[in-house]
Amino acid sequence: MHNSTKESSIMIKLAWVLTAIGVLICSWNVSDFSDQNLTLMVGIGFIVAAVQIALIGLAVELFQGKTPRTFP
Repeated sequence: MHNSTKESSIMIKLAWVLTAIGVLICSWNVSDFSDQNLTLMVGIGFIVAAVQIALIGLAVELFQGKTPRTFP
């Protein structure tokens, strides 16, 4: 396994973990749906960051000329 493939695999796994954390944090206090709700905003931040990390991980695989993985 090439080093860049290993790094991209770690990044994609990290993105899934951050998505799960973000969903848990959002669901913790979603009843007060406003921009003053700090836990909701932090949870959304985790989800947005996870998407960015997953895109970077997939881009690393694409730039290496490998076939990108598909998500189930």
